[in-house]
Amino acid sequence: MSKMILAGWDSIGTARNGIPYGHVPGHHFHDVVVEISRKGDCIRVAIREQSGSAQGYDEVHSSETVVARGDALRDVVAWAKSLAIEADFPRDYLAASLSQAQDEAEEAVPAPSPAVAPPQGV
Repeated sequence: MSKMILAGWDSIGTARNGIPYGHVPGHHFHDVVVEISRKGDCIRVAIREQSGSAQGYDEVHSSETVVARGDALRDVVAWAKSLAIEADFPRDYLAASLSQAQDEAEEAVPAPSPAVAPPQGV
């Protein structure tokens, strides 16, 4: 999987889904790759759609990437998903890759706890 992670960013979730056996020599591949990374409190979600043919190596014929950044994992994932849908990425591969990468990333970036009010009358 070619990296979409920038220098200084830590990968916290990755997934690739596409045509079964697409990377077998003589076949056509069409994939959606999701890489979620973190630098400090900033989350970056990069989604790449790529297609091409397997010639014993992957010969990429087309590739498009969308990127979203923010400080809340679920919000950034939702924003990146909307960008990918607008760019007409295949929704089945997108949903599978995004959910798998998000699941992996949730281990590194736990959801924020709800605010707890202090006890009254103490």
